[in-house]
Amino acid sequence: MSASLDKTVRCWALADGSALWVASHTSPVLALAIGNATCMSGTKEKRLSCWDLQQGTLQWGADTDSTIVALDTQEGAVLAGTKSGKLYCFQQNNSKQLWTSQYRDAVTSLCHRGDFAVSGSADREVRCWGYR
Repeated sequence: MSASLDKTVRCWALADGSALWVASHTSPVLALAIGNATCMSGTKEKRLSCWDLQQGTLQWGADTDSTIVALDTQEGAVLAGTKSGKLYCFQQNNSKQLWTSQYRDAVTSLCHRGDFAVSGSADREVRCWGYR
């Protein structure tokens, strides 16, 4: 998978390097995450999109407050961090927003596994999140 400033997400065949599918966006794609048969993409123009990993078809989309700069998806949840410092959690199988949190600066990294998530920000703060 690759995300690009040319406003596309591409799924590549590892055997020969050919593109299996290409998904177009209306603005540059700055963040990408793969999980549970889906690919998540985040754009400069505040759009989060969920794509079927096999077919490249759009499953759902959601708007955020700012440019999406960090993404992670695992265990049925999607974390999206924005340039304005907002952290969103969405259900992976639909666009239902579960919760948000606010940092003082841009969310720069995200990772979650099982019942825990970790997020980092340009304000030099790292947070650990628990799900239950």
